[in-house]
Amino acid sequence: MPSPTDPDLCPLLVVAPDDPLAPQIGRQLAELFPGQALARFADLQAAVGTGGEAAIILPVTHPAEAIARHLAATGSVDHALAVWKAEAGPMLGTARRVRRRLRLVDARALARGEAQALSQLAPAGRTAVAADTPPPPDAVLLVIAEAALMRDPDALRLADEIAALRRGDEGGGISAEDCQAALDAYRQANAAQQTAALLQVEGAALEARAVLLETEVGLLRESLALQIADRRTADESRDTLADLSIRKPAGTLDTIADLTLQTAKVQALQHQLDRASEQAARREAVLAAILLKDQQDLLAGAATQARAEGLEQELHSVYASKSWRVTGPMRALRAKA
Repeated sequence: MPSPTDPDLCPLLVVAPDDPLAPQIGRQLAELFPGQALARFADLQAAVGTGGEAAIILPVTHPAEAIARHLAATGSVDHALAVWKAEAGPMLGTARRVRRRLRLVDARALARGEAQALSQLAPAGRTAVAADTPPPPDAVLLVIAEAALMRDPDALRLADEIAALRRGDEGGGISAEDCQAALDAYRQANAAQQTAALLQVEGAALEARAVLLETEVGLLRESLALQIADRRTADESRDTLADLSIRKPAGTLDTIADLTLQTAKVQALQHQLDRASEQAARREAVLAAILLKDQQDLLAGAATQARAEGLEQELHSVYASKSWRVTGPMRALRAKA
């Protein structure tokens, strides 16, 4: 039986068509196996179903990067983690059965043409193809994915099993520099967002203040217009009186003055009459209260007098009764005793 590493056997490549690293992985493997047409399969189960003893090359994306991709697409950490577990579980179940044929490598390391990853697949001396690999997901998403992975025991177990089967270094890990850069970028974006929100609030306040100022200016204009109108009316009245004083004869002016004086006297008398009426009404109210109190006192005294007279009559009737006279000796003996 030929060996899986026998150069006469063309290896099988398992890579999803929608994998962003698929083009770079294809070019690297084409350089590693010149003149051989690698059969490509979308999943490991399909490659195993072909039978044979050829090696199966399975590039696997680092768990954190795979979860970060799903997170970027769905926006939900729990959903992204569940999708990755649903993909990784069946893949590892099949990989256990064909472990002897399987060459599981880190997808990003293979796409970049890292020497250690290439040496696991082809004889030494093969060179890598210079390729511009797509950038990994945002470092913030990678950190979130890594944290979610560490909190889920089942997901962590799957990740450890992938690491045990992987050949070569991990190409999709998270570096401290990337984390710090992502944190700085997040802080800058957050600060910019807060500044924009503050400026928006201040702009709204300024707009509200401008509306108030416009309202105040409008009110001031109306007040000024009324004052100007009143001033014009007063000036017109003064001019009219001056004109009348010029045009009217002296007798007419005297008549107007007399009428004005008489009107003032009538108003003063009316004011005195109103005050006298108010004082008389107050005096009548006080007198009525005093009379009401006296009447109540008289009624109370009459009731008391009537009650006293009734009691006195009742006492006389007791003294005059036959029972009082019969019990007289007994009362006398009791007094002596």
